[in-house]
Amino acid sequence: MAKKKKPRLRPEDVEGLKYLELLEPFLERLHKVGTERDVAGNRDLYFDQYTALILLYFFSRTRQTC
Repeated sequence: MAKKKKPRLRPEDVEGLKYLELLEPFLERLHKVGTERDVAGNRDLYFDQYTALILLYFFSRTRQTC
């Protein structure tokens, strides 16, 4: 049996952005964490961004499951 296609996530489906704006000053301090070993300088995702994504997942009521 074929899997049912899930609807695409739309920008209006994302919730909790106002909370992230409040936490942004605290998350800024995490930006350089773990970058000491990055000698190539090709980092795309920093720790503060990763933390914000995790928090956004928990703030959102409509979680997309795999």
